[in-house]
Amino acid sequence: MSETGDFTIKNGVLTEYHGPGGQVTIPKGVTRIGRSAFFRRAGLTQISLPETLEEIGSDAFFHCDNLEDVELPRSLRVIEPFAFYGCASLTRLSIPEKITRLGELAFSDCTGLVQVSLPEGLLALENFLFNGCTSLTGLSLPASLQQLGDGVFSSCTHLLELEIPDTVAQVGWGIFSGCKRLTRVSLPQHLTEIKDSTFRDCASLVSFRAPAQVTALGKGAFAGCTGLRSLWLPQGIRQVDREAFAGCISLESLTFGDTVLALSSGADSPGFELSAIGIPIDQWKAKEKPAAVLGFALARQAGLEMDQELETGYLQYIRRQRKRLYPLAVRHQQLLRLMLGEAIVPKKDIPFLLEEAEKQQNTAAKEAILDYGEQK
Repeated sequence: MSETGDFTIKNGVLTEYHGPGGQVTIPKGVTRIGRSAFFRRAGLTQISLPETLEEIGSDAFFHCDNLEDVELPRSLRVIEPFAFYGCASLTRLSIPEKITRLGELAFSDCTGLVQVSLPEGLLALENFLFNGCTSLTGLSLPASLQQLGDGVFSSCTHLLELEIPDTVAQVGWGIFSGCKRLTRVSLPQHLTEIKDSTFRDCASLVSFRAPAQVTALGKGAFAGCTGLRSLWLPQGIRQVDREAFAGCISLESLTFGDTVLALSSGADSPGFELSAIGIPIDQWKAKEKPAAVLGFALARQAGLEMDQELETGYLQYIRRQRKRLYPLAVRHQQLLRLMLGEAIVPKKDIPFLLEEAEKQQNTAAKEAILDYGEQK
């Protein structure tokens, strides 16, 4: 081990910095900056790295809050987890070509980071890599990329748009959670699942088209997307978590393949419970069952395939609870169509149902009920 000015260096590894900060130049010959070597050095403002440097260890520059300028050398091959975590003054990064993976949370909470250049040859962005980079508005992902970890861009509150290349085979959960200004995103077309919390609280997302291979939506996938108005899902959708659309109060239209469904947002169906296609009616809480019934009616209208036993269970419940469901059916045409189409409404209930349509001043519902009555 040797002391070189303000550094402790052993076998090319810089293990400790004990200088005053400011502008710092790391000596030539250093191949690795060790774990926590500059941990919480708030006085550090600029650092010059030698072309011999190959690795930056975990926590190496953790919370160097005033570090503004870092030019990463072309010799660099590894950036380990938490390497630049919380470097709030860092504004620009250019990742060298030899790096194939970026460690988890390596640039998390770099709140001043505006511009990032990623090289071709990069294979993976690890978990929560850019989490909390609140000044980042966008970046270009290389065509070589194969993996996006969990929460990679979570809480990037100024991120506006992103295109994920089709080369990406793995996409983690929550990658855009908390991206409040996100307006446009393109996912790989081969994805079969939109995972938990992928778009949670993306309040500026107005419309979204899911990849054609998607069959499942995870927990809270679109939860809190209060601005979401239209959504396209493939006809092959089979599994939707019951909280997938929680709080989607503006959702107005849903398209399955070529079938367009009009939705009525509001307290009856907060975000629209499409998860009815995979969850039996008796597994819902009593207060959740009306929304589940609406989801079931929509799924039937869209022609989605459902388990026969599950379908029978919903229809039996609707028959038993028909009088309680009449006000809901008048408000939501998909449920009314289902109840009339399945002849769930007996002739003796028609006057009651017409009275409800009058009460709600729903002319379309009244006409549908009258037509049904004539056929009875």
